[in-house]
Order: sequence, then structure tokens, then C-alpha cells
Amino acid sequence: MKAVILAGGHGTRLRPYTFVVPKPLLPVGDKPVLQIIVEHLGSHGIHEIVVATGYLGELIKSYFKDGSAYGAQISYLDETKPLGTAGPLAMLRERLSPGEPFVVMNGDILTKLDFTRVIHHHSPDRTDLSIGVKRLEQQSPYGVLRIEDGRLLEVREKPISVEYINAGIYLVNERVLQEIPEDTYYTMPDLVNMRLEQGRPVDVFTVDEPWLALEGPQHLEEANREPEHWTTPGERP
Repeated sequence: MKAVILAGGHGTRLRPYTFVVPKPLLPVGDKPVLQIIVEHLGSHGIHEIVVATGYLGELIKSYFKDGSAYGAQISYLDETKPLGTAGPLAMLRERLSPGEPFVVMNGDILTKLDFTRVIHHHSPDRTDLSIGVKRLEQQSPYGVLRIEDGRLLEVREKPISVEYINAGIYLVNERVLQEIPEDTYYTMPDLVNMRLEQGRPVDVFTVDEPWLALEGPQHLEEANREPEHWTTPGERP
């Protein structure tokens, strides 16, 4: 199975770090984020990787080259303008066999996700697209009131709400690429919503393992407090 890593963004929320270094090359411990991703995919037998590059993409290519130093076979998709998280996939049409499934993930995700489990979960007979979700629990710092028609019905002290967020990891079948417009800014949520509006199934898989998106400096600092938590490779199946 192949994987596509989306590494073309500007990383504006991580400035000033990303003025000179693309976000996927920011270090966690002694390794760039993208290297941690590549090595983790490899631990689950995913060695053929396509990296979609844009902003400062030449630095990513210079670091990884053909990927052989990291146990992978890496090729590149070059964005000449921002194409979003799905737009670059249109350039993959000539590189995949008909019906071939592949992993898509953002290049700023740290996770211990069991990709072997996820791949076995995905059923091309049921859906062409599966999206990873992460359970997020948030506790209100306040007591919450339930009011109807001006009457107080309940007081809940600092309740915990549960949501499922997009984990930035997908399993996609090759035929989905025909639905992505060429040379156009288009996101994976755009693709998911389009299919749902058409009544076509989109499967989900839960990311129960550790997961962290590097959305801002505080997340990079969090990752570097215990870098070995992310950089220690898992056992190969």
C-alpha cells in the first residue's frame, strides 16, 4: 500500500519557526516530524510514499531525497500554487492502479495509530473513503444551565462534552481521484461533504492511540516535552 503525506502548507500558525523551515521539518527530539511519520508508516509495512510539497518544498526534497536512508521509496508531487488537502491528489491519477487504496495524511500529525488495523478495517466494497476520527473530551470551567421557556430545568457542574474531530488521516480508493478537480484548491472535508450530500457512504475509524496535531507553538512544545513518546518506532508486524 502507498501513502500520500500532505506537506505543502505554509504553517502560518507556527511562525516564526516556519519562516525558514517548513512545518514537516520542525524537530521533535532529534527527528523532523515528517521523518517520524515515514518511519511509523514503515513499521506497518507502508514503504512507498508520495510527499505533496509546496512551501519550501526544496528543503524537504533535499532532506529525504529518494527516501532510501529512511527505509522508504519516496517520490514527490509539486504544488506550484496552494491546492488544499485534496487538490494535490488529482496529480496521482497516473501513479495508481485502478481501484488501488492508499493512505492520505497531513504532514503535521504525530500518532501511534495502528495502520495495520485501519487498513484491515477499510472495506472497498462498502466505501471508497474512510476518515480517521479522534474522540475529544472537554470539561467546561463553569456550571452549565439548561433553560427552556425561561425556566431553569437543570444545573450541571462543569460537565464534560464529547466530540469527534477530524484526525487528518484517510483511506482512499483510487477511483475517488476522478472526483477531485484538477489544479484547483480543494480540501479533504470538501470531498467528504460532497460524497455525503450525494448520499454515498463515508466510513470512519477511531484513532484510539496517541495523536497530536502540530497546530501551534504550544503543540510543538508539548511534543518535545517527551519526544521519545513519538520517536520510538513500533514493532513491525
